[in-house]
Amino acid sequence: MKRLASSAVFVTTIVGVLVVVALVLSTGLGAAGRYLGLSGITWSFEMVGILFLWTTAIGAVLSEVAGENVSIDGNTSTSGRNRWFRIYHNLILLVVAAAFSVERQGHACAHGICSYTRHARTELDRSEHHRLHGRRSRCHCDYSYRFGIPGAWPMTLLVLFGVFAITLYTGVPVAWSIAFSTLVVIFCGLVPLPPSWFAQQVYMGADSISLAAIPLFLVAGGIMNEGGLTRRIIDLANDMFGWVRGGLGVVNVATCMIYGGITGSATADTGAVGAIMIPAMAERGYPRDFSAAVTAAAGTLGIILPPSVVMIMYGVITDTSIGGLFAAGIIPGIMLAITFMLTAWWVGVKENFPKSETRPTVTSFTKHLFRALPALMMPIAVLSSMLSGLATTTEAGFVAVVWALLVGGVLYREISWAGLWKIGVETVRMTGAIMIIMAVSVPFSWILTVEQIPQWTAGLLHAWGAGPTITILLILALLTFVGTWADLGPSLIILAPILHPIGIEAGLEPYQLGLIFTMALGIGLFTPPVGTNIFVVCNVAKVGVNAVTRRLIPFFITSNICLLLVAFIPETTEWLPRYFGF
Repeated sequence: MKRLASSAVFVTTIVGVLVVVALVLSTGLGAAGRYLGLSGITWSFEMVGILFLWTTAIGAVLSEVAGENVSIDGNTSTSGRNRWFRIYHNLILLVVAAAFSVERQGHACAHGICSYTRHARTELDRSEHHRLHGRRSRCHCDYSYRFGIPGAWPMTLLVLFGVFAITLYTGVPVAWSIAFSTLVVIFCGLVPLPPSWFAQQVYMGADSISLAAIPLFLVAGGIMNEGGLTRRIIDLANDMFGWVRGGLGVVNVATCMIYGGITGSATADTGAVGAIMIPAMAERGYPRDFSAAVTAAAGTLGIILPPSVVMIMYGVITDTSIGGLFAAGIIPGIMLAITFMLTAWWVGVKENFPKSETRPTVTSFTKHLFRALPALMMPIAVLSSMLSGLATTTEAGFVAVVWALLVGGVLYREISWAGLWKIGVETVRMTGAIMIIMAVSVPFSWILTVEQIPQWTAGLLHAWGAGPTITILLILALLTFVGTWADLGPSLIILAPILHPIGIEAGLEPYQLGLIFTMALGIGLFTPPVGTNIFVVCNVAKVGVNAVTRRLIPFFITSNICLLLVAFIPETTEWLPRYFGF
C-alpha cells in the first residue's frame, strides 16, 4: 500500500512539474502573441488560467502529503493526533468535491446568494436610515444596539471564528481550519447557502491571471539560487561592507535586500541567505544567535521590495494595482534595509564584533561587481517591464524566468537538470501551500463582508470616538498583534477586506495601506511564537528560539519606527507610483 501511495505521489509530482513548465511556456506564448498581433494564439492566456488552477490543485495535494501546509504550531508530523486530523481534512475535501457534482444545489446556490445578499443589503440600508435620523439600529440583536453600530450576526461570527480558532490552535493547518469553519457555518444553517457555493467560491479564489505570476517568480528565484547568485552577491557585499566593525551583519542585510528583490518570498530569502551567511559569520567569530537574528529580520525585505508575492496577493484581494504596489515598496524597502544595516553595525560596534583586516582592492571589487551584475539586473528588468507598461504582472514573471535561465544556465552555467527538477517540485508545493489558503479564504471573507464586519468595525471605532490618527494606530497595533500569532498569508487574506475600507476612510492612501499591511504582518515573521523566519534560522544556526528572540529586539524596534514613518508620511509610498503613472 505504501509503495502504491509513493508511486501515486511521484506521478502527481511529475504532472505538477510538467504543468508548471506548460504555464511558463503559455505565458511566454501569450505575451509574444500580444506583441506580434497574432490573434490566433490569444487562447494561451486562458490556458495560463487553467494551468494555474491545476498547479494550485496539485500543489495543495503535494504540500499536504509533504506536511508543508502552514499550521500555527509549526508541527508537520504525521504521527498520532495529526494523522487523524489528516483523515478529517481529506473527508472535508471529499465533501466539497461532491458538492460540485450536484446540479440541483447549483440552482439553490444562486438563489441562496441572491436572497442572503438582498437580506444583508436591506439590513444595512435600514441601519443607515436609523443612523441618518439620529437613532441607533437594532439590527439582528441587542448586541449591535448596545454599541450603536451597524448590524452583525453574532451567532454566525461566533461559530465562524470559534471553530476556526479551535481547529487552528489544536494543530490543524490554516487552510483546512478556514475551510472547516466556513463549512460548519453552512451546515448549521447560519447562512442559507449549500456546500456547492463553498466549492464555487474556492474555485473563484484561485481563478486569477494576476496570481499566476506567483509560481513564475518562484521559479525565477529558484533558478537564480541554484545558479550561484547568492554566493556572488555575498562576495560583492563583502567587498562593500565587510571591512567595517560588525561588517558581516551588514553584508547579510545587503544580500537579503538584493536577493529579496529577485525571489519575492521572505522564507526563500531567509533560507537561501541563511544557509551561507550564518555558517560564514560563525566561522569569523560572530555569535550564532546574532547571525540568525539578523538573517531572520533582513529576510522580510523579500516581501517589501518588488517583486513581492504578498503584494500580488494584496493587489488581487483589494483590487489595487500590483505595479503601483511594486513601485510603492521601493522606498520603504530601501529605508528598512538601511535601518537594519545601521542596527547590525551598531550592535557590532557595541559588542566589538570582528572585522576584516584588509580592505578590498579596486580590482577585487570590480571583479565581484561584474560577476554579480547580470543577476543584479534582473529586478531592474522585471520592474522596468512593468512600470513602463510593456508587461503585465504575469508577463513580468515570465521575463524573470527567461532572465534567470539565461544568467544561471547560459552565463553562470551552474544549473543542472537535477536542480531544475528540484526547482519545479518546490514551486508546485509552495504555490499550492500559498494558493490553497487564499482560495479557501474567499468564502470565509465573503461571509465576513456580507455580515457587515467592515461596517461593524468602523461603527465601533466611531462609537469610541476614534479619529483618523487613533484609527491608524489601532490598525497598526492590530496587524502587528495578529502577525505575531498567525501566519502572514491567512492574516492578509482575512484582514484585508475588513481593514482596507476602514484605512481608506481614515485617510490612508491605497498604496500606503498596502505597504502598511506588508510591513506590519512582515514583522510577525521574526516575532515569536509563530515567526516563520525564526524557525528557519534556528534550524540552520542550531540555536534556541529564546536566544534569537533576544537578539531580534533592536530589529523589532527599528522595524516599527519604519512602519510608523510609512503610516504617517504618505509620500514614502505614493511618490514613485505617481511618478510612474499609477
